[in-house]
Amino acid sequence: MHMGKQYLSIRIEEGLLSRIDQLAKRTRRTKSQVGEMLLEQSLKEDKMEPIFRQGDLLLRKIDKLPDGKRKKRPTGHVLEGEATGHVHRILELEQAEVLKIGEGLFVSVGEHGVSLIHPEHHTIELPAGDFEITRQREYFPDEIRNVQD
Repeated sequence: MHMGKQYLSIRIEEGLLSRIDQLAKRTRRTKSQVGEMLLEQSLKEDKMEPIFRQGDLLLRKIDKLPDGKRKKRPTGHVLEGEATGHVHRILELEQAEVLKIGEGLFVSVGEHGVSLIHPEHHTIELPAGDFEITRQREYFPDEIRNVQD
């Protein structure tokens, strides 16, 4: 029986991809080796901030929103899925603001928390606080691409 190659598919934030590239070049290691080293280091430090995922969305809790011009999305729409066109959105608009700040997208959640909904995914309950929103990317041996939702 012939066994083909097996690959691990993981989701990585864009900022981390450039950090992995830089470290791989500087240390003369493969990107996979650097990724494993960073994951091990992160688990040892155990200082990971809460993260939430819904389809192609990744929400990471941050200490505070960045400075800069803010543009509010009054509909509560966070992101439209690339494959289906369905929208990730905040249900309780009176408790949160979806904000475009510079090139980034953020949500600031009031003290009672909010629900992030999408027709094809489970509802996520976000606690009070500020979150950075990222469209997740997938790494495959042949390419890095946006997660399709």
